[in-house]
Amino acid sequence: MAADLKWTSRPDAPTAVVLVLHGGQDASRRPARWHNLAVLRMVPVARAVAKAGRGTFAVAMLRYAVRGWNGAAASPVPDARAALDQISEAYPGVPIALVGHSMGGRVALALADDPRVVEVVGLAPWVVGSDGIKVHENQKLLLIHGVSDRMTSAQASRRVVETLQERGLTASFVGLRSADHAMLRRAGTWDHLVGGYLAGTLRTQSDLSEAPELDQLGAQAGEESIVTVI
Repeated sequence: MAADLKWTSRPDAPTAVVLVLHGGQDASRRPARWHNLAVLRMVPVARAVAKAGRGTFAVAMLRYAVRGWNGAAASPVPDARAALDQISEAYPGVPIALVGHSMGGRVALALADDPRVVEVVGLAPWVVGSDGIKVHENQKLLLIHGVSDRMTSAQASRRVVETLQERGLTASFVGLRSADHAMLRRAGTWDHLVGGYLAGTLRTQSDLSEAPELDQLGAQAGEESIVTVI
């Protein structure tokens, strides 16, 4: 089964395109399906991003061909690169942001070196130090992680952010107390932080002064490098 790209929002002239990347497994060649829980969990995230864009964001979800990362094959990465090509063909020259959960966060970090990608948002990302993080000069990054996550490491996410900050890049870490890896607890917190961040960095007109506090915190993470726990 081939990978599949499905649009949540598709305006005629978006200011940005947001590609949403779901989680997966360490090793599995089983086909990924739209009804898999890891995929379904990103549906409300994609909708929250579209809402934050107020009609200015095109938002697409990618379903990988298989469920696993699969070692050196890094199976979802070629799928995601092909999705970037599809998006660029549909919207030439429009900046692209990546939002990935767990393994999807690892995919997003693997694509951070692509000049078409201007924003990377990792939600409880699977960070592997040996991967190396290659980003370009004008890119921004936000990693959000439950501080007690037992599936992936919040400390590893924070180290990535601090390393990029040392390089002079805008990179932020927001740790969440009482949040689980599946983002089921405090689900609205994840959505507001992501929405506020992308609204602040990608919308051409983005006055968030009256927005909820979490949206404003997300926007702040795009304006300056922050490290905080809430």
